[in-house]
Amino acid sequence: MLMLDNTKAFDRLQHDFALDVLRAFNLPPSLINAVQTLYNGAETRVKVNGHLAPPFPNTSGVKQGCPLSGLLYILVQEVQMRMIREDASIRGIPIPGPDGELTPAPAATRLAPPPHALKERGLVDDTMIALASADSIPPLLRVLDRFEAMSNHRMNISKTMMLLLGRERGFDLRADSPAARALRRRGLRRTYDITPGQDDTLPDKWHGIVLGNEAGVTEAWARTAAQAGATADSLHACPIPHGSQGRVNLAQHKLMGKAFAALRLTAPTNQKKVETTLRAIQKHASGLVFGKWRWLTERAATQPRSALGVGHLHVANYMQAAWAQPLLDAMGRTTEDRPYKHYFAHYARQAYPDLGMGREMLSLNLTFSRIVDGPPEAMPGEARQAFRAVAALPPLRYAAPDPDAEPACQPREDLPREDLLAQPLLHNPILDAQPAQRRATPAEEQEMLRWASHGVTRVRHVLHDTGRTVLTFAELRARYPALVGTGHVREQVRTMHEAVRRNLARWRDVLAAPPCVHAQAGQFRHDADGRLLRATGTGTPACPSVSARVCQLEAQSGLIRVTSEEATLPAAAADTDLQPAIALQCSDSESDDDGVTDGQTVADKEGETCGQCYATPAAVAEAKARRFRHATVAPRGAPPTPDPRLLEWHTPKTNSAPGKVNLAYSTTKQVRQTYLAHEYAEPRSLSTRYATTLADLTPQQRSRLPADLAAATTHWAIPEVERRHLLITVHHGHLQGGDKCKGDHRWCATCLKAGDKHEDTATHTAHECTVAREVWARVANAWEDATGERLDVSHPRLTVLGLRPAPPQTATHPDRARHKATEPAWRLLHAVALLHIYKARNRVHMAHHAKHGPHDARRATPKHILRAIKRRVAECVQYEHDKARHASREGPKPSKHASAWTKFHGHWIATGVASLRKGGPRLNLFSPRPPAEPLPANAVHIRVTATLCPAKGKQPPRAAWAIAVEDLGGGGHAAPLMTAAGAIATAATHGPGNPACQAARHTWQTAHQVAVAKGLASAAQHRRRRRPIVLTVHNVTTARDLQPPTATHPRRRTSHQQLARNNFSTLQGLNARPGVTVTLRVDAGPPPARLQHMAEQAARSGDLRSLHPTDPASHAVAQWDELRVWDPGD
Repeated sequence: MLMLDNTKAFDRLQHDFALDVLRAFNLPPSLINAVQTLYNGAETRVKVNGHLAPPFPNTSGVKQGCPLSGLLYILVQEVQMRMIREDASIRGIPIPGPDGELTPAPAATRLAPPPHALKERGLVDDTMIALASADSIPPLLRVLDRFEAMSNHRMNISKTMMLLLGRERGFDLRADSPAARALRRRGLRRTYDITPGQDDTLPDKWHGIVLGNEAGVTEAWARTAAQAGATADSLHACPIPHGSQGRVNLAQHKLMGKAFAALRLTAPTNQKKVETTLRAIQKHASGLVFGKWRWLTERAATQPRSALGVGHLHVANYMQAAWAQPLLDAMGRTTEDRPYKHYFAHYARQAYPDLGMGREMLSLNLTFSRIVDGPPEAMPGEARQAFRAVAALPPLRYAAPDPDAEPACQPREDLPREDLLAQPLLHNPILDAQPAQRRATPAEEQEMLRWASHGVTRVRHVLHDTGRTVLTFAELRARYPALVGTGHVREQVRTMHEAVRRNLARWRDVLAAPPCVHAQAGQFRHDADGRLLRATGTGTPACPSVSARVCQLEAQSGLIRVTSEEATLPAAAADTDLQPAIALQCSDSESDDDGVTDGQTVADKEGETCGQCYATPAAVAEAKARRFRHATVAPRGAPPTPDPRLLEWHTPKTNSAPGKVNLAYSTTKQVRQTYLAHEYAEPRSLSTRYATTLADLTPQQRSRLPADLAAATTHWAIPEVERRHLLITVHHGHLQGGDKCKGDHRWCATCLKAGDKHEDTATHTAHECTVAREVWARVANAWEDATGERLDVSHPRLTVLGLRPAPPQTATHPDRARHKATEPAWRLLHAVALLHIYKARNRVHMAHHAKHGPHDARRATPKHILRAIKRRVAECVQYEHDKARHASREGPKPSKHASAWTKFHGHWIATGVASLRKGGPRLNLFSPRPPAEPLPANAVHIRVTATLCPAKGKQPPRAAWAIAVEDLGGGGHAAPLMTAAGAIATAATHGPGNPACQAARHTWQTAHQVAVAKGLASAAQHRRRRRPIVLTVHNVTTARDLQPPTATHPRRRTSHQQLARNNFSTLQGLNARPGVTVTLRVDAGPPPARLQHMAEQAARSGDLRSLHPTDPASHAVAQWDELRVWDPGD
């Protein structure tokens, strides 16, 4: 095996030769002219001591950094690869066939498939040549000389390595053979042999792969583990909090990213060494993520955040998922023909020789015990790990296809009779009547081999001689007496025979049908000339041939394109070879694969396709998929594998429902998640520490509890420090209580000072202690004052776990929406309060158990705790405000349907948690609201509010106003006069030509200014009462925009600027009239819930007319001209 490297590969590429290569590949002239334009006239000047030399033309080399350079070089290098590939005197190394056979199988028909060999492989400028013997070296060097002469390439002999394999290990470079002399003339000085006792590894890695024997690979793994430890040590000092997503990303990318290639592509055969190395890397990763204090077990930490973990790197599962990928491809997930698939089939055939199967065995529900426990020299370590990884997956099951899906898969009930007879008999998911619950044990695999030793491996072996019915147990015993045996063996065979009969019952009619001896319409068949044809008609005894179409087959990908070229097939099925295939883009019943319609010629269709412009790789892939609509499920001469779309496995149940992973679409991430789901366990604290807390839950609530806790701990509003503390509280509590402490340290220090002894558990610290109770009572009062929602802090589910009760089933949509909008604020408030209560507990505990005697702790009273909670929540709200402002100003232009500022306003401002002021947000929690001016007696009070519903999906944003008018009597009694609400029209949602449009787009201030306009219109109508009018707004910014501009506070340029000017003019005009004055009043608190709900309902309805829910008539044609109709006091 020669590993070649080219000297200055990209610099030596000749422009003229590259253009000739492009023409030889029949690329479009426009593309060739474009490349020629890029390189023609290019010149270079050398600068020496500040002086420029005369320019000289560039005739070689490609542009550095140009995305076209790599493609140009690969096309030129393909000339060399093709010269090697087509030279018959250069013989490659024979490899197993597609079904794992070492020697070509005897041809069933006239044309045998070609023998399989590995000759050349290339990766950019590196080339690997595999030769069967030294006799192929002189012709290979002659080909290299020819290519170098016409392309100006040169071999870099210092980086060229020659690896001796098999019978050629005795090759002597110093001998007088033609091959040795030719290599010495080239400058090659030595060869390498990686058998035990020789070279352990090659001196250099081959694209990250360590090529060596067991000792060399083991040493490389040890170096990889040491490098991972050094990387972890260098990253320990980073300021990212322990246990955070940032640390997890460092472990996955920085630490594992460097070790991944060496571990994935080579592995020792000694399983203990593999496990030891992976454990060492896992230890380094855990130290990097968690530091010295491992506050979560590795089993819990490696679970995803949605399963109450932190998504920590699980090195063993990470590598298992990577090792499983090539074997999943060999099981049929991909249709490409690759040499490694041949070898996997060969390993299976070698370990289970009596079965006589290769590729088919890979998709059976086996644990592959004979492969995993086989001798070390049987296969490389990475192949053994692949079988071990797939055996750890759940068993495969039959997935019934969706009849409405395109392309439609062929269900197993429609399996052709010939394919059914060739199906493996045991542990076959395609035949299983009941899905397998586990993979076959080693004992069951041994029993399957015992059946195979008696010639029973496929469905045809348990059928009558006519092939129409399944053998009864008595007939099976008569045909295979040694198989049935006596005693417990006989009963075991009887049980397996009954399972076989149940599995084959669904194909009773298929088996009873006569065998098909003619070609069927839609079948792909190879004729005697080797062409692949698709039959367009069904053969009959009266006609010796059937019509067909010639197909184009991509050998590497297995894709099939049905062309428009007509041909004929022999009607007899025995005269051609069947090529099993599946439909990718259309059903098998569709005969016109090129999409040629009536009245349209094939030339017209091809002309239209050639005229299309494929500007992106996705467009090219889509165009190819439209043409190559079928794919083979096995290379020619190999038995077919099942359609991968018909096989799936079920992931175990975690805190979410079990999932399904289809083999055809499975990814590495899904495989990793399957392994993690096997190791999932509910936090033990839920059944021990918090058992009494959760005792009153219904079974449905108890089953949803882990998912609810996961949603709470992963909420985006919780900072990393508080998230970590909440996770510890949920999983196992902290280092406190009788299970973790001894003596007086197990008791709550606060209670000890009061003369009581209470175990210092997480529930007691955060809920039962007097300090915690007082804190949570103040938190509940502050929450109710800000949001209007009442919290029941008497239950530890709310205080300890943060599980706020969901709205009842009878709750209205506005109530549900408001509960959802306040969720971020509650998550933040609960996590911060829980952490600061725990910090105060620690200060009290350390002060009480100090070495120099107990003393009073500082900043541990409820007053100090609440002050710290307020400060931390205010910091987080300020951070969210700055983030939203930055996203709206500096980030990419946000969509009008999903603005970061709209989300911030909806979660923090509209809910009443905070209010906006000139310097930023002001936290309303734990803060007395700014006092509003008292309402005068004997006045008319008009209260206005507005709402903005952000965009959701394809639905644009919506806004509405609401107004309430009441008569203030002399004794403080308020009599309602009118309530009304209506949607707001903007040019963005209703078109610029709509006369009802108030502004260009929806914003919060636009909505509030429209509400003020409605209130001013109502005030103009109420002037006839000759009583003072008070207009209350609930937004400080809106009130400020209605004040006269000054030099220090000029009017801002905003989207609602014109609305504010109109309202200011209207207000000035009303007050300019003699008599009644209109006073503007600001109430920073939330508006009445009923009024807010009216605005939200109007926004959802989108009705631009004013809604009056207190009146039987629901709409008014005019806004305020007909106010007397709606005024009860008129």
